[in-house]
Amino acid sequence: MRMLYVSADCTLSNSQENQIAGYSGGSVLLPCSCTDPQTRPVSIKWERVDSNGTEVSNRTRRYAGRIHMFNEEHPANLSLLLSNLTEQDNGLYRCTINNKTSISMRLNVKGCTLSNSQENQIVRYPGESVLLPCSCTDPQTRPVSIKWEHVDSDGTEVSNITERYAGRIHMFNEKHPANLSLLLFNLTKQDNGTYRCTINNEKSISMKLNVKDCTLSSSQETPIVGQPGNTTFEMNWTYWTPILSCVFLILLLLLGAAAYIFCKHRKGMNKSMHVYMHTRKHPANTMYS
Repeated sequence: MRMLYVSADCTLSNSQENQIAGYSGGSVLLPCSCTDPQTRPVSIKWERVDSNGTEVSNRTRRYAGRIHMFNEEHPANLSLLLSNLTEQDNGLYRCTINNKTSISMRLNVKGCTLSNSQENQIVRYPGESVLLPCSCTDPQTRPVSIKWEHVDSDGTEVSNITERYAGRIHMFNEKHPANLSLLLFNLTKQDNGTYRCTINNEKSISMKLNVKDCTLSSSQETPIVGQPGNTTFEMNWTYWTPILSCVFLILLLLLGAAAYIFCKHRKGMNKSMHVYMHTRKHPANTMYS
């Protein structure tokens, strides 16, 4: 005898959240499910109520590649995962089964708001580096797009793909999405000007960078007095003093040694002369001796 099992209709759970918060650039789960996990609906449809009932699926251009459904593996789980959120995703969403039963929820996507506590005048010197600050007030948020440009150069993009900035740019938003600041290395006078940080092609902040020339202070000059052609000696007197003292001492020692040798030699010669003279005066005594 063959037994036929017929599953009961799906009854949507009422224990769903009706207010859901998300962050721009992040993902959010819009919950919808059957109370009995053994049941499944005949049809399921997600739509954006406050956008003329736009279907929320990968078939719709504005949502293409951003939707993931779970009901293929878990038929009673009708929830929808929406990724890469933007502030345009704000609104009322509805999950409808079998074209009759539905639940709704409101999604609030918090976008990046640029901090107003940024410097607007920055001074640096050639060869130095500078941090051009730009960040979201909430570290959980991230913009969909970020662009830095040099306003005074017809909006030249400030990035490593631009030749004049190649190899001199570092960004932080890969590891810290809310930190949109830009680090610029090896500054030159040509880097002077106004820089603008723009997110989502609409919100921006600007700051002015002033790269100053290095000017020597007149108070750093030290007068040096000396004879013409003898400047180096005067400037290095402290260095030469011990050396000259040693040379002078060596000369004294050499003179002393020479005087000693001379005196000793002279004394020997006097003695020899005395013997010679005595021999001439007393030849017989000398012969006898």
